[in-house]
Amino acid sequence: MTRPDWTAAIAEAERIVAAWASPGAAAPGGTVLLFDRDRIRGAASAGLASLQHGIPFTPATPSRFASITKHLLCAFALLRGIDLAAPLGGLLPGLPAPLSAVSALRALSMTGGIPDLLQSYLLCGVPASAGVDAAALDAFTAALPGLDFAPGTEMSYSNTGYRLVEQALARQGGLFGAWVEGPLNAALGTGFRFPAGWDRPIPGLADGYWREGPEAPWRIGAYGMALSASGALAGSAEDLAAWLRALLRGETTTAHSEAFSLDAMRITTIDTTLPPIPIDVMAIRPRMTMLAARLGDGLSLSVGASHEYIRSQIALVQRVLDENGRDREAFRVSASVICSIDTDIAAARAGLAQSAVSFPLSTMPELHTGLELPSPQALAEAKALGGVERAAALFRPETVDGLGLVATPETLNVALDRYREDGLDEIIVLLAGPPNKHPALIRALAAASEASTAGHPPISVARVPRVGARG
Repeated sequence: MTRPDWTAAIAEAERIVAAWASPGAAAPGGTVLLFDRDRIRGAASAGLASLQHGIPFTPATPSRFASITKHLLCAFALLRGIDLAAPLGGLLPGLPAPLSAVSALRALSMTGGIPDLLQSYLLCGVPASAGVDAAALDAFTAALPGLDFAPGTEMSYSNTGYRLVEQALARQGGLFGAWVEGPLNAALGTGFRFPAGWDRPIPGLADGYWREGPEAPWRIGAYGMALSASGALAGSAEDLAAWLRALLRGETTTAHSEAFSLDAMRITTIDTTLPPIPIDVMAIRPRMTMLAARLGDGLSLSVGASHEYIRSQIALVQRVLDENGRDREAFRVSASVICSIDTDIAAARAGLAQSAVSFPLSTMPELHTGLELPSPQALAEAKALGGVERAAALFRPETVDGLGLVATPETLNVALDRYREDGLDEIIVLLAGPPNKHPALIRALAAASEASTAGHPPISVARVPRVGARG
């Protein structure tokens, strides 16, 4: 196996972080660590952990890890010997039906149809920044009218199942937060923290920042709901490296369930006789796109990207590939696209608009270049007054047409041609509308692809979460 060139790697890391913040500029920061199973080999950092206090971001700066927390909860659940096939109602008495019938495995794999509490609150007009304590979350969970879908029939991102499994483990005497901050930290030599709320002070914690556009001022992010094992973990880059180094050292894991079986599984070194696995980089903003073109095997663009945005990113990719002597033919550019097809174009647009309501469109303005979107306030007010359908009605037809693949069977080829002309190599289609209509959508896409003489980009199919079930 080729020995890593740590000097070259550190130089590349320093080049990457240099783009995050100009010297002397007040910008949010981050860090890149280079390590192997033995030790940290190098680090590069830039920017600030706190803009208001001018505190630099370093490898030891604690940050919020969000959904990385889920990996640790699953490990803790296996360590505690949880019965993954057991219904949640048996582990946590008092849960209402039909939530009580969902198994722990379905809750953790997000295939149980359990509604996500944040998305449910948003549908009720309650913003993510509103203060909601644990007791209120429990009461809201008990009032959920049902599941989004039959367990095992779909996959839809939901944090609620993790919160319920955490409570079930606590009822059995397994306190996840205490384990993280006690035995786990002692075993790994880490400093992971598990705050119960966004407002709990953690010494040195980096603030999270966002802004409405490239020239807009930075703003501190906020989250009002009580935190749980779905996303409360905090720690530093050094903590993460210590965790991963333990895995790289070959420590074994044994666990069994109806979905998987691990028998002394461990991470091993790469078999150099096999071809490397291509790595596509997901990007939204230009710096990440440029990084993908320099180092990745492909670029994956996010759902909701306008045609103008897609063309600009592909042009940027081409420029960076040329500058680095790389071949565009060997570099794949894909995009996730919401798809809504109906014999009535107005119905097709309504289906896509209802799916678009569930996406945080206002937080990624670059994606929607050239499109006129309803304001976040107007969408929130419409959802509070009339649910998803009323909010979807605020989208103009030309905006809906630019947000995804919306067509009748007769105009589907034309809609697909627009993405081909943008320069995409692959489309990942996210099917909108009720699941019972998805087979017809897939047949329509297959027929359009077979009938094409221009050569549409290859199409992969996925599903978007249903957003109208609890309106």
